[in-house]
Amino acid sequence: MDRTEALAQEERKRLGSQAPSYELIYDKRLDGLEEEIREIKKMLSLIVDRIGDISEETTITVRELSLSEAKIEIENYFLENNDEEIGYEELVETLRISPEIVVEACNELANEGKIG
Repeated sequence: MDRTEALAQEERKRLGSQAPSYELIYDKRLDGLEEEIREIKKMLSLIVDRIGDISEETTITVRELSLSEAKIEIENYFLENNDEEIGYEELVETLRISPEIVVEACNELANEGKIG
């Protein structure tokens, strides 16, 4: 019997029937930790799956366009889509324009009142 067990046994003798069972306390804590570890493993598995999905997505090759050319294409895209809410990502993917140019062109078009 190691020192911890000996101390626990002495404490149980001293407290009698009111003594908490240290083994039960540790078992409950251990069960709780094991459950948390299982949950963390599930979350990590989902994250790894998502990273795999992202890495398998196709790469977009953007076209070299000037700001004025991009503004024309973006304005036309909005008109063709009845001024729907269109995000930067959609414009980059659909029109194959670099994100930087898309943002700058959209800001200018918005300032000009041509898109919402």
